[in-house]
Amino acid sequence: EMAKYPNLYLKIPGFGEYVPRPFPAQSPPFDLANAPPYIDMAIEAFGVDRLTIGTDYPPSSEREGYGNVIRYIREYLMRFSGAQQEAILGGTAASLFDFEIH
Repeated sequence: EMAKYPNLYLKIPGFGEYVPRPFPAQSPPFDLANAPPYIDMAIEAFGVDRLTIGTDYPPSSEREGYGNVIRYIREYLMRFSGAQQEAILGGTAASLFDFEIH
């Protein structure tokens, strides 16, 4: 319902914010095949041009680790087109904050 507001954008968080880690710990720490479909739902409702990655740093450094936030979101997004991935991984933020992606 919030998608009806065109100036509302969403942050895609790291999986550590909403996917439980297995106990005892194992690698990989998240089962992405069984992750709740929140990213898919956000893409469907808002479109990729209103979504951006958010790492939740510094709390993520104590959960899955900052690098893993990026790694697992990239892995999850592989099912989407390159343009959709680019939007979520930096394109949307670049358009909002008027900076260039290199």
